[in-house]
Amino acid sequence: MNLHFNSVSLGYGNKVVIKNFSAKLNAGSLVAIMGDNGAGKSTLLKTIAGLIKPLKGKITNPKENRIAYLAQQCNIDQTFPIDVKTLVKTGLWPFCGLWKSQRSYYSKIQDALEMVGLTAVATRSLDTLSSGQLQRALFARIIIQDADLILLDEPFNSVDCKTQKDLLALIAHWQKQGRTVLTALHDPFIVQEYFPQMIQINKQNAFYGETTQFFSDTIHHAISPVISNSFRISALKYHLLFE
Repeated sequence: MNLHFNSVSLGYGNKVVIKNFSAKLNAGSLVAIMGDNGAGKSTLLKTIAGLIKPLKGKITNPKENRIAYLAQQCNIDQTFPIDVKTLVKTGLWPFCGLWKSQRSYYSKIQDALEMVGLTAVATRSLDTLSSGQLQRALFARIIIQDADLILLDEPFNSVDCKTQKDLLALIAHWQKQGRTVLTALHDPFIVQEYFPQMIQINKQNAFYGETTQFFSDTIHHAISPVISNSFRISALKYHLLFE
């Protein structure tokens, strides 16, 4: 689905985190969102999802298209007394409600669990899962929503390397299906390797473009005010360790 930002300002109450952002994202875009903590990454995703309203401007997307939103895992209560399969089923609530039969979706639920490698733990309670298993379950919940626009907020926090690799492959699969995926991230090396486009947020300014443009040495001086200090520190640590 196409997604248009028309001079959008975002924030809470009188606090503005992004000013006058305009961009056009084509259907099938795979976009990383980067910025320091508190820069506005989560606010941007919540606004696109319709959970909060823009302070100014307009975000345009086709109303008939479905949106799936995954919050940061720290917002998930693992003590809630449900099993993995039931958690995945909650992704159907927007379409079935709480009481409508979900039997027609049984095969989709099973397929989603298989895609994320959780068939064997489908009946286990959430409090028995590792962080990686919980995130796989939440990705299965997204799968059954069959959304045109997928919004992910720091989906790789506290997950193991195998889970991260598997979920990145699933995100790439969604893009090949023509779905638009926006993902808030803090790891610049994941962004460079897997995400062709990115939005960089810095000091209330948001910039959208090709990822290679943001990290190209040839335009270093042009984008240096945009790339955050946290990126520079992460990059330095990476080079010291691996080069």
